[in-house]
Amino acid sequence: MDKTIILDDKSFLNPIDVAILQITPPDKNGFCSFGIAIDVAREAMKQASICVGEINTQIPRTFGDRERAQALIDIAHPGDRPYLVQKAKDSKILYDDQIFLLNSARLYPSHLSTTFLTKNNLKIRFRGIKPSDEEGMRHFFYRFSDTGIYYRYLHAIRSMPHPKMQEYVNIDWNQTISIVGLLGEEGQGRIIAEARYIRIPGKPYAEVVFIVDERYQRIGIASFLYKMFMQLATERGLKGFLAEVLFSNNAAMKVLQKGDRPVIPLVIIMFRKYDGGIRVCSRKTVLNRNVFLTTPIKRICTMVFMKYRYHFITIKND
Repeated sequence: MDKTIILDDKSFLNPIDVAILQITPPDKNGFCSFGIAIDVAREAMKQASICVGEINTQIPRTFGDRERAQALIDIAHPGDRPYLVQKAKDSKILYDDQIFLLNSARLYPSHLSTTFLTKNNLKIRFRGIKPSDEEGMRHFFYRFSDTGIYYRYLHAIRSMPHPKMQEYVNIDWNQTISIVGLLGEEGQGRIIAEARYIRIPGKPYAEVVFIVDERYQRIGIASFLYKMFMQLATERGLKGFLAEVLFSNNAAMKVLQKGDRPVIPLVIIMFRKYDGGIRVCSRKTVLNRNVFLTTPIKRICTMVFMKYRYHFITIKND
């Protein structure tokens, strides 16, 4: 072509006869992507009468325009990110309600990036969660079984819409640490694990949760994440973790018990049926926070202490 495409309003006045664009190989559903390119390819495709796709096996697959824009904003200079986010919103690439936390971008813990070789020789990459992980986390969520969702969230969840998921991936690193585990090469990996801890306001403790893709459980991923959290907690002056775990979730309890710190059952919540209903027979407030249930499920609340050894505490029926 003898014309130069300029991405401004005037470029839409210049029609394009043919656009030759580099694309990834098609996936199992027949879809291709532009890889990391968000410069002229998208606009050229819109303006051209004929589009020719040239398959390039060396470019990474991405989910779409929004995810590519978020990924590029993630690696831009923190001072430039607010401007880039606003331009992407103005161009309708990002949602109008897209969350952007400037301090979160500045505090991103790149030093947490590491790799782990599992028992069956799978190489897992770990790093802090990013805003561009929204779609990857959504795919991860929809791979859960009903049991997996119940173990993670302690109640049934049927969908994970954009507003809820973007709140999950945009975090305040002063209060929350979230690490994702990815299987596959950089730019092409999929999320198969996530762990996070959230500081309890005014207390030297944090709530901790883990979730691992059911196809990759029992190969040491959760235990590796737990050891990472132990080290981070020690460095950040935390005294312990609080974890709410269902009695039937033996895998989660084993992860906590295999650590080198004591696991203390702080609260056992018992229920008794009456006239077809449920009432709490025993409950206790932990760290000045109510943790008793209003649903007919037994739940155990455990604390993992960093520095001190405590006796087991049990609560009997009233």
